[in-house]
Amino acid sequence: MTDQPQRAGRSAVIDAVRLGGVLYIVGYFHLPWYVSYVPGIGNPLVKAAVVLALGLFVLVSGYLLGNTDRSGQWVTRFYRRRFVRIYVPFVLTSIVFLAMSLEDLATFAKSIFLVAMFLPPPPLTLWFVTMIGLFYVLAPVLITASERPVGLLLIAAATMAALLIYHGLWRLDPRIAIYFPDFAAGIYFSRRALPRSPVALVALVALAALSVVPVWLNRPEAGPAEFALEATPCALLAPLAVFTVAMRFAGQFRSPPVLSVLGEASFFIYLLHRPIYRALTLVWQPREPPAQATYILLIGLPLVVAASVAALFITRRLNFHRAPLAASRSA
Repeated sequence: MTDQPQRAGRSAVIDAVRLGGVLYIVGYFHLPWYVSYVPGIGNPLVKAAVVLALGLFVLVSGYLLGNTDRSGQWVTRFYRRRFVRIYVPFVLTSIVFLAMSLEDLATFAKSIFLVAMFLPPPPLTLWFVTMIGLFYVLAPVLITASERPVGLLLIAAATMAALLIYHGLWRLDPRIAIYFPDFAAGIYFSRRALPRSPVALVALVALAALSVVPVWLNRPEAGPAEFALEATPCALLAPLAVFTVAMRFAGQFRSPPVLSVLGEASFFIYLLHRPIYRALTLVWQPREPPAQATYILLIGLPLVVAASVAALFITRRLNFHRAPLAASRSA
């Protein structure tokens, strides 16, 4: 191991990063499904911010998982916790999506078996969970390999090569290849110090700025920027730069209870927002865009947050191998 890493415990910075990223997605980027006009939604900055938000969430997930306690039968414990806290809520939400016609039966089947990214199209919104679920399946191998940087690099490179070969031969949803480097990088830096010197930080920020250019120049006719493999450098370097700068201040702040809970509930906020928004629009849909946005953000979003906090505490109770108020170590 190299320098001493900053421990991935309860941090206001980590909670803020997780919560901020997911709120950007559910509180702005997904609004066009429920609001007939959203200002600036096609702006190149919006495209880059989406890649940044998703990349941050994946990076932080790997960073937190990389500090998993590896005493005893840790692999069994790891999968059991992921099953209770990630997979079960995902399957239940997928059933809701199916019942509300947000996905069809074929997509539902692909999703719950975590193969949707390899047999596109994946489910609306829940594609992210099918992707992160696959990353979690591979996580114990990456965590073990992270003791030696070369081993982790070789496994990550082999995984990326396999994904790209599969994409070339049969086509997969490219987002799994775009965001996998974030997960591997998060695990790597969970056991090593993030760049700290002024020169390293300036270089990282400069590289991150350059990586945004392909996303910025993405032409609408080429498809969404977040689907383009050209976004891979941006998806890694921009989140890593933001996270590195943010973590310089991590030791100065403790996460207040509200932020701690909301940061941990961010997974459920992402998971539940679409069915709740959809239910609200079935009950009533204002005619004017400002009223539509007000309806979703002032009524729908608080309902999403409340339901997500409730879901978090339910899964805490079910996850009886962990103290109810212990710090989260997964996304």
